[in-house]
Amino acid sequence: MEEYIVVIIGMEHSLVEIYRRVLENPGTDNRYLLVRRFLKDIDNSVELLSRVIGGEDTPDTVATMASPENVIAALVLNTVKKTGRKLRVIAPKEPVPGWDSLNLLIDELLEREIIEVYRVSFRPSGRNHARRIVRNVARIARGLSAKNVDVTEATAPVIAGLYAGGARRFLVLVYQGYIVSYQSFSFTA
Repeated sequence: MEEYIVVIIGMEHSLVEIYRRVLENPGTDNRYLLVRRFLKDIDNSVELLSRVIGGEDTPDTVATMASPENVIAALVLNTVKKTGRKLRVIAPKEPVPGWDSLNLLIDELLEREIIEVYRVSFRPSGRNHARRIVRNVARIARGLSAKNVDVTEATAPVIAGLYAGGARRFLVLVYQGYIVSYQSFSFTA
């Protein structure tokens, strides 16, 4: 029996390429690959991704159910623009499909004291009514003084809670082929 050793040149994909792949196809395997590669060398990863992530506004808070790419984008902009504050992440406390890679990222960044994490319910259920979710998120948003919030993957009750808690500027992460940027919208009464 013959043995073959296959060496693939360039197997270590560039982080930017992996990030783009996740935005095009946000599958579990792609997200795990992104998170592992990002956490391998955070400082170098921030430098590499800062070339493709931009936008006029920088989120101080990210509300996401399962997307580590949103947390990474906000962390990159916060680091590059030197906001001086830890990024706040609002994440689900109940399991949602595909949230494993997000939890891996959050746990590691929390251990390194790079972010602050707040766990809330994202989806209404029989026991957890939408009104309760809005109230809980509003309480957190008031305490955080959330100003610019990434709501790319937030649910309607979470967005309503952020608004009730005083957030008025919301950001959405947009993939435009070669760059990723935050677009903002705000509500005025």
